[in-house]
Amino acid sequence: MIEKPKYLTVEFWAALISGALLIAMTLGLLGQDEAATWEQMLVGLAADPAGVAHLVDWVAKKRVVDAYANRHGLRPGDARLKALENALLEAASGLPAEAKAA
Repeated sequence: MIEKPKYLTVEFWAALISGALLIAMTLGLLGQDEAATWEQMLVGLAADPAGVAHLVDWVAKKRVVDAYANRHGLRPGDARLKALENALLEAASGLPAEAKAA
């Protein structure tokens, strides 16, 4: 089995971001509450991504898309899933997907 390079692991990025959070707190750029939220998000992403859907928008969107696919028996790549993903993108940004592509 081929191992992933270390820079592709969640643990690597969690350690990197934890270090950045510590620097930001030391410099007064980030408060204790914000740092705690980031830490909760990182730990949750590493342990159980579905558990941080309230903190990470792409996790929440993935849950919606996956539930829709399961409910309607759709496979990845189905045009209806792409339409739903575009609708979620528009809702999050306030811009139509066509405007982002331009």
